[in-house]
Order: sequence, then structure tokens, then C-alpha cells
Amino acid sequence: MKTLQFALGSILFVAFFATVSMAQNGRTFVSEAGLDTNPCSLTSPCRTFGQAISVTNAGGEVVVLTSAGYGPFAINKAITVEAPAGVYAGITVTSGDGIDINAQGNDVVILRGLTVNNQGSGGNGIVFNTGGTLHIESCIANGFSSNNGIAINGPGSIVIKDTIARGNDTGIQVTLSAAGTASIAMDQLHLDANVSAGLVMVSTVSGAVVQGAIRNSSASNNPAVGMQVIGNSSGIAVLNIANCLITNNGTGVEADQTTGGTGTESISDCIITNNQNGFFIMAGTISSLANNTLTGNVLNTGTLTPLIAH
Repeated sequence: MKTLQFALGSILFVAFFATVSMAQNGRTFVSEAGLDTNPCSLTSPCRTFGQAISVTNAGGEVVVLTSAGYGPFAINKAITVEAPAGVYAGITVTSGDGIDINAQGNDVVILRGLTVNNQGSGGNGIVFNTGGTLHIESCIANGFSSNNGIAINGPGSIVIKDTIARGNDTGIQVTLSAAGTASIAMDQLHLDANVSAGLVMVSTVSGAVVQGAIRNSSASNNPAVGMQVIGNSSGIAVLNIANCLITNNGTGVEADQTTGGTGTESISDCIITNNQNGFFIMAGTISSLANNTLTGNVLNTGTLTPLIAH
């Protein structure tokens, strides 16, 4: 009996301290002066995000303590990675992607206050492949001139707020090539001075739905297009644009569809000015509320569909 009691006591003792240890990993820290051999605690932070993420519980958070450059990292679970206001966290990317997200099921991933800078890579800044929900808040994706600042490659709920994507081939690229729905809500974005396009949303197969809404944002100085949807091969791509400045682009807004696909945009309370094409419509549809300002564009291609407010 005493042997059994001792064994049970030992199990409870180990379980207790395992629980305490797990609880302590609900929040971890990184610092310029940190070491990856540290436990990633407030007083003994790690140096890299990858190490901190590996010892953080699902649903926990990694917090940046000091301004510094940090390397690329991958996320495979629900987590928050945050640089508080006043702390600069630069993700310097020399090869591959800056941040790869391959989370599970309904996992929620939050990125806040991070600056992802390209230094010679042909990859992307931030890539969402799988997961439930992704929040990108107060981030910068800069200089991925051969690829995308932010790439959304899979279904899920995406919320992007107060974020800059500049100097990339495409600022934000959404491509859904399998059945599912990608819903993208965007507010207060600057999609400016990219090599090609500001925002492009593409659905390529039947059953794939890309639906987005963007407001209070700018898409300017993008040589190809400011904002574009493409519905290919029975795919559906929809973008609602409100209160945006779209200027000095090759084309301001464009809707395309091919092979049974659907590509539609709506514009309301927007200023679309000084573009080579204010709007470009071939087979898609762009609906316009009467409160838009379209002026100073060299030409417009196609016919806008009147949008009636309800």
C-alpha cells in the first residue's frame, strides 16, 4: 500500500510541476540580448521567435522586449507574436519567406507590430497557407519585389488592419486554388509603390470563393493595377471597396472573369483619379455607387453598373 501511495504521490508531483511549467509558457519573450538556451521568460528571454514559439503553449503569446532585428520564423499553432508600441521588431529576410503560417483547423494567429523587410530573398513577406483566422495588425511588408508582401494561399478568415505593403511585386495577393472560402477584411491599409499591383484576389477552381472588403485605404503608384479581382474556371472572386484613394496606377480598379468564373467589385465613396485606366472591365462587373469621384483618368474601359444603396 505504501508503495502504491508513493507511486501515486510521485505521479501527482510530476503532473503538478508539469502543469505549472505549461502555465508559465503561456507567455514568452524575445530580446536582442536574449539567448535561445534561455527559458524565454521575462527575466531570461530568448533571441529568436522560432525558439520562443516552440516553448509557448498553443493560444499563448510571444512578446518582443527590445528593438532589434529578428530572423524569419514559421507558425504551426494558435499564437500571438507581438511587438508593443515603441518597440521595433524587424524580420530581415535573406532567403525564403519572412513568416510562414501553417496552423491547424480553427487556430487563431495574431501578428502585431512587426516589420518584414526583404534583403535579397525571392520569397514572400507573410504567407498564410492554413489555419482558422489570421489577424495582421500594424505590420509592414516591404521590398519583396519578386513576390508578394502578404500572400493568402488558403481558406480562412483574414483580418488586416493598419498595415503597409510597399515595394513588393504585389502588395497583397489572395489566391484560392481549392474549394473553400477565404474571407478578407481590410481596414486602413497602404498598398502603395509596389512593382506591379496593390491588391489582387484570384479564385481559380469551382467551389473556391474569395470574398473581400476594404475601406479607409490607399492603393497608389502601382504600375499594373491598384485593386483587381479575377474569377477563373468557375471560381468566385468578390471585392467591396469603400472610402479608398486609388491614384497614379496603371489601372485603378479591375474586374476579370474567365471560363465560367465570376469576378465582381463594388466601389463606394472612393476617389479614383490620375490613373491610366480609372476602371477596366472586360468580362467582369464593377458596380458603382453615385458618391464616387472618378476624375483625371486618361481613359476608362467598359461600363460601370449602377449600385443602389439599401
